[in-house]
Amino acid sequence: MVFTTRMTVRRLAALAAGTAMVVALMAATAAASPLAEAPAVAALGAHPSAGPGSTPPATGKPMAACQAQPPTGIGPAGGFARDPKGRFAAIQPPGACVTKAYGVNDRGQVVGSYRAGGYQIGEGTVRHFLWQRGRLATFGLRGIDRSGVEATVTDVDDRGRLLGSTLEVASGAGHGFLREPGGRVTWIDHPAAAGTVLGGSGTVAAQLTNRGEVVGYYAAGGTVHGFLRDRRGRFTTIDRPGAKATAVTGINERGQLTGTSSTVGPAELFTAPEAFVLDRGAYTSVKVPGAAATSANAINDRGQVAGAYLDANGTIHGFLRDRRGRFTTVDHPDATVTTVVQGLNDLGQLAGLYDRPVPTAPASRQRALGTGSTPPSLLPDLTFRG
Repeated sequence: MVFTTRMTVRRLAALAAGTAMVVALMAATAAASPLAEAPAVAALGAHPSAGPGSTPPATGKPMAACQAQPPTGIGPAGGFARDPKGRFAAIQPPGACVTKAYGVNDRGQVVGSYRAGGYQIGEGTVRHFLWQRGRLATFGLRGIDRSGVEATVTDVDDRGRLLGSTLEVASGAGHGFLREPGGRVTWIDHPAAAGTVLGGSGTVAAQLTNRGEVVGYYAAGGTVHGFLRDRRGRFTTIDRPGAKATAVTGINERGQLTGTSSTVGPAELFTAPEAFVLDRGAYTSVKVPGAAATSANAINDRGQVAGAYLDANGTIHGFLRDRRGRFTTVDHPDATVTTVVQGLNDLGQLAGLYDRPVPTAPASRQRALGTGSTPPSLLPDLTFRG
């Protein structure tokens, strides 16, 4: 396949799977520093001002803008939540330069990570966030956030367990993790992970179920393989027949999986023409009509699939696919060339990220999802590395 620009290929690769080892690991968004331990996620959702390192509920006052200048060629971006009626809400932690929303559970809690004081890997400070109905809490992860390591929170289940991945900045090595509400951390490393692929190595944890099953992918043998890890820690490798690289990016409570594969190799993994749903051993292709590339990032118990696609003009759009195979395009109203849906719950709520023009205002407002007669004010000062 031929794409418009190399930057477009890199942007889709980075967006398609969030915290990825391989292509997406190279564009991870978190940064490490000794930070306060996160409060229980359930408590954050109900009382976001109560936990260590949290921020008060939205008041309508402008939040502190990013103090760093974006490097040339890096376009602004931010996180979002979208309700089933199509109404968007901004997710902007104070001082954030880069914000990415990844997972959303059935309580409507959205999680992700953000960088303050910089735009690129190794710059500034990274913390994590939980957003629910316009209320925002930020936190660190004791035992996970540390010097030289960047962590990204990729999902949250209904019990408040946090899933994510880390990236060792110097080596590109990645590890998955699962953090219980009480603070206990389980590291997720596929036993067969070995070697470096496209500058990354190790294991990426993408999504989890309420039963504790985890999906993701790992590097081994010069390529990328998908995996399913059961609640007892047993791994099953998932390679789509005929593919030379496979990544599993989503799972629902019915055991249906979403992912992406390439018949060429790992470099084309997230710019492949189609994605897939895996259900009881059978693969179903997911391809947005007319798209140059399609990435499926999440699936809910209703069989809806969410992700992103690249059109013929080099623009990246989000999408929501119903169980009958009908697609709805999801474009953030302030996006310029990129909207990506990363998370989807059973209520049809979405979480994701988008890019937008360089801001003229120094800050933006945080507003509740769907509040008022017009869409919420959206982020003017966040940047995404493409």
